[in-house]
Amino acid sequence: MNDSQIKYRPIQSSDYVAIEAIIRKSWKYDQFASPKIAQRLSKIFLTSCLANQTFTCVAIINEKPVGVIMGKNKKKQLRSLKYLSRHWLAVFPLLMSKEGIRISKLFREVNQIDKNFLKNTPIEFDSELAFFVLDENQRGLGIGKNLYQLFLDYLAAEELTSFFLFTDTTCNYGFYDHQGLHRLQEEKLYFPNLKETTHFYLYSNKK
Repeated sequence: MNDSQIKYRPIQSSDYVAIEAIIRKSWKYDQFASPKIAQRLSKIFLTSCLANQTFTCVAIINEKPVGVIMGKNKKKQLRSLKYLSRHWLAVFPLLMSKEGIRISKLFREVNQIDKNFLKNTPIEFDSELAFFVLDENQRGLGIGKNLYQLFLDYLAAEELTSFFLFTDTTCNYGFYDHQGLHRLQEEKLYFPNLKETTHFYLYSNKK
């Protein structure tokens, strides 16, 4: 497949279902949640990312989304009211079941790790790589590198110089090492349902 068969454009609402499926598979939600909750989690994750961005770009093959990247200019006020409302509409049903409440607690722990990362880092960031995922079946085509470069182009156009991102060992975090980013902090959390420990990282282009 050549580059001319891959299109890049801002996200559209028609992309959501396909991207939710990529999230669900990439983050292995079905390994620790029932199918109904796994689907709900992927929707919650996407809506939370949409509420935390000022830039989106989706990679399209045969009219189907196969990857997406989102960035956030922290100097701009987010246009997130509609996305926030969608996010909480997705969250509310999760809290109506014991399983959903249990899993929500785990995600709150992860969120606290991210907050602590930023609290304990002296760098004043002006931007964030808020979300980045690629269908594992489309790796090796250069799509990830192209999406990442489009994010960097956005930063340059906005005159942003310092960005951070959160990632962990369930993701292809080695990509960021290959891009020359710096791993600033690390924390780990044990997930009983998966019977494994996940390591969480804070990366940045600054150190």
